[in-house]
Amino acid sequence: MCIFNVLKKINYSLRQFLYILFLLPAFIYGQFDALKNYNVKDGLPSSDVYSIIQDSKGYIWISGDMGVSRFDGYTFKNFSTQDGLPDNTIFGIYEDGKGRIWFRSLSGKLAFCKNDSIYTPACNDNITGYYKYMINSAIYVDERDTIWLGSTSNFIIKIAPGWKKKDVSHITMPGKGKYIFCIDKTGMLYGCQPDAYDTLTVYNRSYKKLFSVAYDTLITAYPRYYALHLSNGTYAASLDNLIINFDSKGIIHK
Repeated sequence: MCIFNVLKKINYSLRQFLYILFLLPAFIYGQFDALKNYNVKDGLPSSDVYSIIQDSKGYIWISGDMGVSRFDGYTFKNFSTQDGLPDNTIFGIYEDGKGRIWFRSLSGKLAFCKNDSIYTPACNDNITGYYKYMINSAIYVDERDTIWLGSTSNFIIKIAPGWKKKDVSHITMPGKGKYIFCIDKTGMLYGCQPDAYDTLTVYNRSYKKLFSVAYDTLITAYPRYYALHLSNGTYAASLDNLIINFDSKGIIHK
C-alpha cells in the first residue's frame, strides 16, 4: 500500500474521530436534559433535604430542617411551624390510605396535611416522652386509623383511633434488635442485632417472627438506616454504605 493511501485512511479516521468528539457534548447533554437542580433560589426553604415522596395526586413533598415543601412541577408551597407543624425539622413523610400526608419530626411529634391545612393529634405530648433520647424511625396508619410508629430502639408505639393521650401504648419487640426500619400492612422490619452477624428480622402485625436475614458488614455507632417493602414482596434496606435487597430466602442483591 502506498504512503498516500495510508495517509488518506489516517485522515479519514481522524475526521471520524473529530466528528464524534464534536457531537459527544450534544449527545451527553441530550441524555440528561430532563434533570434540573432545585434549590433555595427556586423556593425551597433550605438546601438540607431529609426525605422526598410523590403522593397519589402527583405532588412532590420534600422535608428538611426548615419545614416541608410541596412541589407541583412549577412552584413550591412551604409549610413551617407558623402553619402548624410541631417542628421545623421533619425527618420523614408518609401518605396514608386516605390521602393524608404525615410528617415525622425531630422531637417525635406528628402532624398531617389535609386540604392544605396542617393538623396535629392530641397524643403528641405523650409521644415525645418515648423519643427523648431516640428518633421516630417509621410511621404507618392502618385501615382503622391506628397509628404505628417505629423507633431507634426495640419498641414500637401504637396509637389507637382517636389519637388522644390515653390512646398511646408502648410495645416492646421480641428479640435483641435495635431499630424498627419500616412498618406497613404486612408487618414490620426490625433489625441490627448485636451479634457476630447483624440480622434483619421481619415480624407480622401480631409480633410473630416471619423470617430473618443475616448480613456481614460493619455498622458504625451512628448508622444511617432506611428500608422499603417493595411492590414485588421483597425488601430493600440501606445500612451505612451497604444496600441489600432480600426476601425470606435470603439476600438477593448486595
